[in-house]
Amino acid sequence: MVEKLFIKDITPCDELYRIIRDENRPSVVELKCYMEKLWGTYYPYADKDFKKQLAQDFDARFWEMYLTCTLVHKSYEVVPKQGRARGPDIKIENASVNIWIEAVTPTSGESRKPDSVRTPRMGVAEEIPDEQITLRYRSAIHDKYFDKYFKYVESGIIRREDCYIIALNSCRIPWAGHGDYEPPRIVRSVLPFGWEVVTVSTSSHTAVKSGNQYRPHLRKASGDKVDTDIFLKTEYSHISAVMSSHVNVANTTSGMGDDFIIVNNPLASKKLPEDFPRVGRKYEVNLSDNKVKVFPRNLGQN
Repeated sequence: MVEKLFIKDITPCDELYRIIRDENRPSVVELKCYMEKLWGTYYPYADKDFKKQLAQDFDARFWEMYLTCTLVHKSYEVVPKQGRARGPDIKIENASVNIWIEAVTPTSGESRKPDSVRTPRMGVAEEIPDEQITLRYRSAIHDKYFDKYFKYVESGIIRREDCYIIALNSCRIPWAGHGDYEPPRIVRSVLPFGWEVVTVSTSSHTAVKSGNQYRPHLRKASGDKVDTDIFLKTEYSHISAVMSSHVNVANTTSGMGDDFIIVNNPLASKKLPEDFPRVGRKYEVNLSDNKVKVFPRNLGQN
């Protein structure tokens, strides 16, 4: 029998953990039941101290569990943590290729810094800080890649011929679940697409052309440039793709993984299988004639 997920005799640092563990309101009890159901699937794939980690950083651990359970439900061969060397959060053995996934749940940044994402004010109409949110995505991708990936390769955990994905959950960033446009922010974090542009004919008074601005970088408040075209740079070719989601324990989709967005790296040294991850929306990237084009397609419910 699987032990319960929530630990009674622990003092949690995370208030959400405490609420779900201790309160008995019907809506909270429902969340607790949902978490225990996920845990029933996830426990073979969890770190030994996962239950304690959940009490310290609930959203990040929830994302790891939810993502893993989604992939298990989609019939991927996820390797249990006890059966492999330490490394990224998820390892999938898919035919002849290994797929490694690093899960990350970035925050809004330090509130005193000008590039952090501000908290919305109740009852006040405000412009969504799209560029600041995109900078948070971009920073999380950069840090996971350069701080983690190459160490895993050097230690022999990841092989150069393995696929490597950075899966980002934006639930801790204010505004991130609202006001997005095509292509989505996760695409605009790695490819040079800016604001949507419409060209209108002054003679016919109709729209004759639409598209996106070319935006290869964003500027921080300090004036420093942050590249947003990293999937056009060979130094990032070891990233097969990036993923995004905005789910949290109280904000899930009707089907697990329905809100996943995955962006293939056109310069990836190792491409992902065509149908991965069998759920959500995938953006394929085409490079030709000095142009970058993205083509979204739904992966369906297989």
